Amino acid sequence: MTCLFIYDITKAANINTGGRIVAIFFVSDTHLTVGSLESKSLFPRHLDRLPRKEAEELYERMRVGIDNAFESATTHIAKQPKADAIIHLGDVTGGYRESGCAHPLVRPLAEDCRNTLHAIAPTYFALGNHDVGYRHPGSLGRGISVESIETCEEIFGDLYWALKVNGTLFIGVCSSIIEYGGNEERIVKRARTQHEFVGDTLGGGNEKWVFCIHNPFSSRFLAREIVPHLDRLGSVVCGEFHDPTTAKPLRAITKMASPFFRGAKGKVLVKCLQKLRVCPSTAPLWWRGYGLLQAVEEHRELEYEEVFLPLPSRAPLPTASRLRSTVWMVR
Repeated sequence: MTCLFIYDITKAANINTGGRIVAIFFVSDTHLTVGSLESKSLFPRHLDRLPRKEAEELYERMRVGIDNAFESATTHIAKQPKADAIIHLGDVTGGYRESGCAHPLVRPLAEDCRNTLHAIAPTYFALGNHDVGYRHPGSLGRGISVESIETCEEIFGDLYWALKVNGTLFIGVCSSIIEYGGNEERIVKRARTQHEFVGDTLGGGNEKWVFCIHNPFSSRFLAREIVPHLDRLGSVVCGEFHDPTTAKPLRAITKMASPFFRGAKGKVLVKCLQKLRVCPSTAPLWWRGYGLLQAVEEHRELEYEEVFLPLPSRAPLPTASRLRSTVWMVR
């Protein structure tokens, strides 16, 4: 099954259930990981400090734990009475040396994830930095590149889309491309196309809309396209943060600091963060993992419910601790 991606809102994929309750499942930060320590995809600074054998054993333990969490999430969704759509909010894999999915060891993991989710329900991807490559110049490898983006397009289709569900419009974009500030013309063109798509899609109707994006801070780069339609924004559903409890303090801080956010970018960022819903990560990284988000739509109103799956009986991964993950990342 292939996913339908949309350029023209008049052709948008449409789920009309005739009043039946709709269930949409969000998954995020699955971080499926290759079996190679050289990928540097899991806490490389910490693992580089360990003896080789100890590092390999810890890496493999984390990799298996991540796989188990993804299997638990997909099994849960498949057992539900009806999943009308699945939306993946990015970081499908851990990538390879911060350079995305192009490596031959990583691509099969991304394809397997796509196939597994599509076998359950039509699936849409709002990709993140681990998918297309890191944007910062100090990345371990080449970072974001045309090759990494083209690989993602081959696997997932166009990296932006629109979906209508009983009159509610869902829009998804790739946040890393939206905020790209380099001078590679082929990436700049893709960023421009996504800007045009968001503006044209929102301008083509008057329905309530839901913004699906990996990194919600990237929304400010779409200020020109979004500002005229902020009053119709229902929610922003994102990945990136792993722990869903992050949403509440972000909303609170944004509300207190809103007078300091200036201009169109500030206005969009404040509104988007105040409407934020963080999808629990599936991977047990930076928090317990084994999570997903369910949206049930009835009478054109969305109700979100965080789903926390049972943890395995064996000892949890050390990366389930945010404090430990932070120390491993920075020391």
